[in-house]
Amino acid sequence: MWNELVERHKNPINLGLQTVGFIALVYGLWMHNWTVIIVAVVTEVVGHAFPPPEKKIEIIDKFVDILGFTPVNFVFQIVAFMVYVYGLWQHDWILIGVGCCIALVGFTYGFMRSR
Repeated sequence: MWNELVERHKNPINLGLQTVGFIALVYGLWMHNWTVIIVAVVTEVVGHAFPPPEKKIEIIDKFVDILGFTPVNFVFQIVAFMVYVYGLWQHDWILIGVGCCIALVGFTYGFMRSR
């Protein structure tokens, strides 16, 4: 199951939709706009509906491998995302920074494990 989740993130369509969805989510949370938040969540879910690509794309494979997606990294990202979302909703720059730092710790852990 874990490998399938990682493989789905290697689809360029999924990456594009997640990027657009994340930007929309940040805007919606900051502006307290539920319509934009719902559109962002739907965009993220639709991105996960695309299967992994049949042909490997080398640059995306390297990018995902460098980030070192591991279950521990995933837990760090979930905690960081919750702190980040709350910070955006409350317009609290300290919480946004703490969320970014937690995410950075998770990515650092994953990067060190992938070496």
